[in-house]
Amino acid sequence: NNIIAIPLDGSFDECQSFVKTAFLDKDLENLNLVSANSINIARLIPQTLYYCFTYAQIKDKYPDKDFCKSNLIFSVPCGNCGNLTGGLIARQLGIPIKFISSQNENNTFNKYLLNGIYKPKSSVKTLSNAMDVGNPSNVKRIDYLYNNDVKNLERIIFPSCSDDLRTLKTIK
Repeated sequence: NNIIAIPLDGSFDECQSFVKTAFLDKDLENLNLVSANSINIARLIPQTLYYCFTYAQIKDKYPDKDFCKSNLIFSVPCGNCGNLTGGLIARQLGIPIKFISSQNENNTFNKYLLNGIYKPKSSVKTLSNAMDVGNPSNVKRIDYLYNNDVKNLERIIFPSCSDDLRTLKTIK
């Protein structure tokens, strides 16, 4: 009885901007608004635990293997970069993992990794619409975790991009 769905005609970025504005609106404070997406740190905590749990399982299964020391690489679909941020938090906690940041044509974060310049853009519609984010809000968290050191991120995150044609070929 305390949940209201509000349909919006627009992109993820527009919707997220709307939500963030609502959180800052003093007239809405009494509503106790909560977000279930990764702008809420409570969403990132379980995602961090997924990486810790997976690493522990692999290490237990292969205790004598060197790859558990620094060569585990997770391929992570990156729209708003929440899941990736959870993984990076796990890494900061000491889990020796690296990442492939998989993006579609809304590849703002991957371009940031490649050129060191964060330049949000309007998202475009793609077949992999869960990643249709042109201004991923978790980039600020990633920068904070890594002291705005893109060179350090380049050593642990490898960018990958797929367009709709590649997506269709892979599905086929």
